[in-house]
Amino acid sequence: MENYYNDKYNLDSFSDGSSRERRPRSSSRQKPRRVAKTTDRKPQSTRRSHFVSVSHSPKPARAKKPEAPKPKKERTKKPKTANTETAEKKRTAAKRTAKRGAGNVYRAQKEKSKAKRAMIIAASVVIVAAIAATACVVGYNIYRENKKREEFHFSEGVKLSGIDISGLTMTKAKEKIDSNLISAVPDFKLKVSARDKTKNYTKTDFTYTYSYDDQLAQLKIYSQKEQGIYEPKKGETEPSTGELKMPDLKIDWKLQRVSVKKVSKELSKEVNKSFKNAKVSKFHPFAEERFEYKKGSNGYQLDQADLTHKISAFIKSGEKNGDINAKVKTLKPEITVDDLKEKIVGLSTATSVSYNTEDGTTNMAVALKACNGSVIEPGAIWSFNEQTGDSNDPSNGYKKATVINDRKLEEGYGGGICQASTTIFKAAAFANMGIIERHNHYWASAYAYAGEDATIDYPNLDLRLRNNTDYQMFMECTVDGSTLIVNIYGVQEDYYDNVKLYSKNHDIDKKTGFSTTTYRVLYLDGKIVDEEEICNSEYSLTGDHSIRDEDTGTFRTMVDGTTQYETDPPTEPPTTEETETAEATETSETVDTGETEEAYSEPAEETEPQYEEESEAYIEGESEYTPDGSE
Repeated sequence: MENYYNDKYNLDSFSDGSSRERRPRSSSRQKPRRVAKTTDRKPQSTRRSHFVSVSHSPKPARAKKPEAPKPKKERTKKPKTANTETAEKKRTAAKRTAKRGAGNVYRAQKEKSKAKRAMIIAASVVIVAAIAATACVVGYNIYRENKKREEFHFSEGVKLSGIDISGLTMTKAKEKIDSNLISAVPDFKLKVSARDKTKNYTKTDFTYTYSYDDQLAQLKIYSQKEQGIYEPKKGETEPSTGELKMPDLKIDWKLQRVSVKKVSKELSKEVNKSFKNAKVSKFHPFAEERFEYKKGSNGYQLDQADLTHKISAFIKSGEKNGDINAKVKTLKPEITVDDLKEKIVGLSTATSVSYNTEDGTTNMAVALKACNGSVIEPGAIWSFNEQTGDSNDPSNGYKKATVINDRKLEEGYGGGICQASTTIFKAAAFANMGIIERHNHYWASAYAYAGEDATIDYPNLDLRLRNNTDYQMFMECTVDGSTLIVNIYGVQEDYYDNVKLYSKNHDIDKKTGFSTTTYRVLYLDGKIVDEEEICNSEYSLTGDHSIRDEDTGTFRTMVDGTTQYETDPPTEPPTTEETETAEATETSETVDTGETEEAYSEPAEETEPQYEEESEAYIEGESEYTPDGSE
């Protein structure tokens, strides 16, 4: 029996009766013999020579001599005595008791583990069963409530805001009420008058919000009581049958103010009208009575806030008929005929003298005649090329005059019109017009200060100006003998009373060319209120051309001859050389020769156009000129 427990539980027994678990033993008690390892390490030398390099080869490892096995000591058995036998019996009994006790402990631990697992499984089963039971109860209650709700029907004669829901379930009753909500709003007719407009409205022209859940719940309780299926709540006393009356309930509704604002806004679109200022209907250049006037007209504006308030108050009042007169504000013109007569003045005048040929001067007259009488509306852009048409076409009245083609003097149609555009440019600059597009000549012109010329090459190069005021502007142009005259009329703005132009030459290279920047200065009561750079120019000095004088400062001259401050340009006539330069310069880019600036050997000398706004400088289909100077 003792051996059975020892083998079963892998125990060792001792003489004192104790026991312990056996540990696995190695197959051999003898330790494995170490084998000497060879190494390639060099032995350290105790002394090193600075001159001789000594190499040490590794010594072969010595093999250990096998040790002779030690003779085993033989144990001599002592003869058993009475005491020895007694002690041996005690040890044997103790071992047997220890083995029996170890087996009992193991069995007890195993039984305890089984009991614990059984308890966990049982608890899990109970929890799952409880959850399943709860889910079944809740599901059944939901099902029962839904069933009750589906089975419930309103009693006969039950109505909500006149909508009959007799015999309907709760779901069907809500569907019917939702489709007839507008019936909850009392019928009305509303008439709105605004100036010469009249509009009629009913309740369907507006939107509302509705609420009826509480009313429907009360009708359900009434139906349940009337059907005898009502279950009173705890502490609630059910009234007797004789006291039961069907409540007269209405759907709660509220007008949406946004729908009223929408109606007011739509009516304002029909009523509102912008006022029209008085304006010049006809312009007669150089006449004693230059202007004919057209009276302005009133505008109208509906008071939307007031109309919205009145409509909302009427609908909430519950009245069946209403009549509302909307407030309409009259808007008077800001500019009257009297204002125009008083304010329109000759803003600026510019003149230049032609020393060109007779045909060249004729071309100037033709161009100025086309521009004469121009009316520029507020914010509008005026174009020289649009007024003159194709200046290369003889059918438009243009003659042949000296032009430059590939830097050679030739005869071409339209020669000389650049002096006309230059004169207009200077008058526009003094009138404080916006310079949208302007180009300088290849060589500086003799009839203008450096930076104050404007060349034309139809349809590529143009002069475009903008009216920056709130009033019309008018242009009259003519040639008197050999003098070009351009006058611009308009309304003098309050923030300035005088204008000065000046230019500065810079980057001067006497062999190649020079640049010029032109400025405009605005004054009020003799003080500067604004200064801006209006254009840049680059001129060539090839062909023995000279540097043109810069404008040291020229104040504008009004059409009536008034000049607040004056710096007169040179009055002496130009020399013969300057006259030839003027003839060549004014026509250098106006001839229709079939050649463009790209044919020149020095295209880089052509300057870029100056713009007030690049987006407006070129309109599709109007010009093929690109900002990089190519055509």
